[in-house]
Amino acid sequence: MKYNISKYAIALVVLASCQPEEFEGLDEAGVPQISAYESKIHVDVDQTINQVTFTMDDIKGAQPLWSFEEKSGKSYSTRNGLQRIYTSMGDYTVEVRVMNRNGISDGVVTKTFHIDNTIFDFGKYYKLLAGADGTRQWRVKYDEAGHMGCGEAGTEGLNWWSAAPNDKADWGVYDDRISFSADGHFTYNPGDGGTMYVNTGCSCYSQFNTNDGIDFMAQVEETTTTFEFEVDGEDLYIVLPAHTPFPYMPNDAFYENPRMKIQSISNTKLELVLDSDPGISWHMILTSEPDAEVFNGFKYDSQFNLWKPATKKFSNVWFADANWGGVNFSAADITSTEDGFSFVNPIDNTSEWQSQIHYTTDINLTAGTLYDFSCIVESSDNIKRMTLKICPEGDDDNTLYYKNDIKVEGGKGVVYFVGAEAPIDMNNLRVIFDFGGNVAGNEIKVGKIVLKDHANDDGTVLPSEGGDTPVGGVIWADVNSEANLMNSGALSLASFWWANNDWAQISDPSIEFNGNNAKITVNETSGGSQWQGQVHLNTGVTIEEGKAYDFSITFNASADLAGATVKPHPEGDDAHFFSEARHDIAAFDDVKVTYENFVADFSTGNLVITLDFPGCEAGTTIDVKNIIIQEHNEASAGGNWVGVDSADNLMTGGSFGLASCWWANDGWAQIGDPTVEINGRTALITVNEANGGSQWQGQVHLNTGVAIEEGKAYDFSITFNASADLAGATVKPHPEGDDAHFFSEARHDVAAYDDVKVTYENFTADFSTSNLVITLDFPGCTAGTTIEVKDIIIQEHR
Repeated sequence: MKYNISKYAIALVVLASCQPEEFEGLDEAGVPQISAYESKIHVDVDQTINQVTFTMDDIKGAQPLWSFEEKSGKSYSTRNGLQRIYTSMGDYTVEVRVMNRNGISDGVVTKTFHIDNTIFDFGKYYKLLAGADGTRQWRVKYDEAGHMGCGEAGTEGLNWWSAAPNDKADWGVYDDRISFSADGHFTYNPGDGGTMYVNTGCSCYSQFNTNDGIDFMAQVEETTTTFEFEVDGEDLYIVLPAHTPFPYMPNDAFYENPRMKIQSISNTKLELVLDSDPGISWHMILTSEPDAEVFNGFKYDSQFNLWKPATKKFSNVWFADANWGGVNFSAADITSTEDGFSFVNPIDNTSEWQSQIHYTTDINLTAGTLYDFSCIVESSDNIKRMTLKICPEGDDDNTLYYKNDIKVEGGKGVVYFVGAEAPIDMNNLRVIFDFGGNVAGNEIKVGKIVLKDHANDDGTVLPSEGGDTPVGGVIWADVNSEANLMNSGALSLASFWWANNDWAQISDPSIEFNGNNAKITVNETSGGSQWQGQVHLNTGVTIEEGKAYDFSITFNASADLAGATVKPHPEGDDAHFFSEARHDIAAFDDVKVTYENFVADFSTGNLVITLDFPGCEAGTTIDVKNIIIQEHNEASAGGNWVGVDSADNLMTGGSFGLASCWWANDGWAQIGDPTVEINGRTALITVNEANGGSQWQGQVHLNTGVAIEEGKAYDFSITFNASADLAGATVKPHPEGDDAHFFSEARHDVAAYDDVKVTYENFTADFSTSNLVITLDFPGCTAGTTIEVKDIIIQEHR
């Protein structure tokens, strides 16, 4: 890692800034007065892990300068929210000055704080590193500034260089994983790339060093070894054996003596200072939080990708102008790439099928088999609607996939993926790409094309959103949002009841409130039976009988708690409750307890949360936080869905009813229509005569009375429950009198006696209508089949 930074102390840098010839607009009268900040400086000690947090309120335009006396000399930091671990019992001091652009305060505030215990037992730190189940993994917290950095020896290692978010994305460090076991084992995994990031100044791993003065990546194997904790003065270190690989190898001194000072630690964040070299300190922030979900399609290089080894050719290329006049553009104008192709759009056009590229292969597919397909489409300009169609050569009516509403934002890529069953044997598979409606000069690239048998798992983890498969669950309100009913109430203590094993009442715990969070400190060990460690909390939340609610609460305790009870109930009545389930709480882990979709059989103006912690030892602390009480809210495939009866469901303001049916046999002769019964916003379709097996031979058209505005984005959801399996049902919402424009006309299999939900999300309407019609098609229905149509939601995209 190269840097050219002068090694000035912080105070000298600030003092130098007072020179008017270098910095204009400085005001000596604007130098901060320490008296204005004295009450805003806070030092908070977490005695359970000997960790101290240093903060200053109201820091706009200013920052603190924390100074500490160490055995090796004075150290400092300018970070607000700085955390440090102290290993020994005793009194400590920090001197605090305040800096702004005009200078540094003359005065100083000295804060004294006390550490209750010397660290003799490292058990709590093993648990924090390994996790409750021993499987916790750590990675570089690449989305936080300062996740890597360096500074002068004795500092936290950030004042010379501090990495911006994603600063080192190209150096193979962000996919590395490390883990610690509770029995003292350390594992380093170099990630998919199999490389470790090494500073240019290192002589170790020299075989990978290009000796051009820049950092390099060394090929390394997964390594499992041991680790131990070491106390050095007031600091706590993690120490590894010599030559152990690590996500970043900063220098030869660390290679020979890999030891890391624990700056701060929690169950999700580990802040380290690598100071084996006496001349420099390096900073790293690790997290155990999962990566943000990123799906980039199926794996192109997988042995299961049928596309990669296939013979491919551009069998038909046809481009036209807005008037459908052919344009001189051919396969010779398309550049083949290893995993796809690229081209520059030659002309402005307006409509679908005016920019066609047909890609024919020698791939043969088997009828009835489920296949996965994905590709990435990139474009220099916006593509409003792209079409992708997969079919056998010479027969584009029988399609494996057909999608004509792919949107691509200019300068970004979109992943298109889907799984579908081949309706017939398909020889010489053809993929038709159409980019009609694009602007001239638009640079388009299609890559990472993958087609594979769904039964062959290439290791890809599909995203929880997208594709054709809805994902159910609860959409939780943000803890600080108005939808969280706790924000209209107030958390407070109702009472304690604390007893020993003989059921004799003993000293109550202490409790501190911070808004709607609480910290319970146990003063006397409770008995080990249920109800011998009771805490009753008022919420002030009103619950209405007959309404459905979701409830969530999070605990973080300094010791393992077995069989804690969480029981929300009305004030003065614990015979009615959401649940009284018992839960194990692992030490130092955020443990969330949720109760979903509880239909209240009571009303109250104050929901009480009764908690019970049997077997709590004196000195145990229990954080109670992030309480969410909300009216039940359903989730689906990535959308922020409103409730079916919500006023925000446009269906509640519409008028649901039958428009028409069109029922035909295999010869396309019209036959007897089904019976359709409407009950509110639910329809029951009963098939009176078996229809043909082809698409559009079993049509039912339903009016919604919902108005759609052109240019607005909408989400659509509909649920079916049928008495027989239905293959390839079509769901097509479109404006009344115009089925050439639609949200989608995708086909879906409906399994018998299952609630099957179909969702179309974030459709930007290219039409306006006062009555959105839902066209449904159920080919191949046998007489007597019933199909329930229900829970229709049409909402503006959220």
